[in-house]
Amino acid sequence: MVDGFRPRLVGNACGTGDQSVSPTSVRPYDAYGALRYLQARDDVDPKRIGLLGWSHGGAATVHTMRAEFAAGHEPFFRAAAALYPGSCNSSWLGDYKTAAPLVVMIGERDNWTPPRPCADVMKKAIASGQPIEFVLYPDAVHGFDAENQPITALQGIMGPGRAAPLIGTNPHARDDSRRRVIQLFERVLKSK
Repeated sequence: MVDGFRPRLVGNACGTGDQSVSPTSVRPYDAYGALRYLQARDDVDPKRIGLLGWSHGGAATVHTMRAEFAAGHEPFFRAAAALYPGSCNSSWLGDYKTAAPLVVMIGERDNWTPPRPCADVMKKAIASGQPIEFVLYPDAVHGFDAENQPITALQGIMGPGRAAPLIGTNPHARDDSRRRVIQLFERVLKSK
């Protein structure tokens, strides 16, 4: 598990926190470093490594998987999953092309990382034939995969609409997202 914050002495990137550790321009390089580290290990198959990220890490996952960034990093991640990613819009992603199969999951009621920008980019990419699965969970908010977390408004953090972001468990979304991640990695990483 890569920690892109503490080594850089960043304690909080949420809301008005420290934004120096960008999911679009900094954290993909953390992922590439982790990929190289894992590929150098004797107990890891260098051609069967996946990437998984949540929220800020989900945004980093989406950006890391951009096809143009995979060049020079072969072998690359074989599959990736991003849960409720932020920084997922066409101004940064353009005509998105993924380097490997990608599943993106987000809650329809997520007011912290609103689904529409990501949905627009991913649906356009899917229509162009990209190996992407985009899942929008009705009635789910940010952090829908948490264990037994009541839906709570995070006070002191502003969401994009200036409302306190909602977080909390959605049992259906939690179970379905876990199933999708496992299925993706089993299907892609077990094949040669």
